[in-house]
Amino acid sequence: MTGAEMKKALLEKTPVECRGIEYAYLSAIIYRAEGKEIVISGEMKDKATNSVTIARAADIKPAERRTA
Repeated sequence: MTGAEMKKALLEKTPVECRGIEYAYLSAIIYRAEGKEIVISGEMKDKATNSVTIARAADIKPAERRTA
């Protein structure tokens, strides 16, 4: 995801997916300095909302909408 896509998902509490696992929503955007570069990561709340997972923005995507 890009920074803009992450911001939209954060504000809309859109379900997201990372490495095949679906999360309830993106709960934070994290900017870290690694050397002279800024790396964007996302903090994702699990479906039970008991824990969070942090991953690089490139590994996060909106969850696919499943139809019943």
